[in-house]
Amino acid sequence: ALTNVSDYTYVTTVSKALAAMVLKKPVPGGLAKIPPTINLPSTALEVFAGSYQFDSGHIAQVIASNGKLFIKADSNQLPLTRLLPLSDNTFFLSNVFKGIRLTFEKDTTGKVINMTLTMDGKSFKWKAI
Repeated sequence: ALTNVSDYTYVTTVSKALAAMVLKKPVPGGLAKIPPTINLPSTALEVFAGSYQFDSGHIAQVIASNGKLFIKADSNQLPLTRLLPLSDNTFFLSNVFKGIRLTFEKDTTGKVINMTLTMDGKSFKWKAI
């Protein structure tokens, strides 16, 4: 497979899933189920917009636009991806990966201070900058 990433795991998983679908066979590991989402007003989404830093080489931008929330991270090769709300502060990526959750944390004044990415049972805290 042609890819510009060094970790072929995702490419292999997608390739196997696509082949299974074309051949009308069971998809290895099953398909990701989209959890139920809720509707949040634009004003509730706008508070999450901003930049978040994991370390010096990893910065993500969260963008609120037209009543929707998006994330992108050039350092992780994550293109602009819609975030779908599971609760008033927890979201999942609309196009990828089983089990990835983003949870935003606010301080006592309501200002967002962190975004925690949870994946495969591990959590990674991204500081609002």
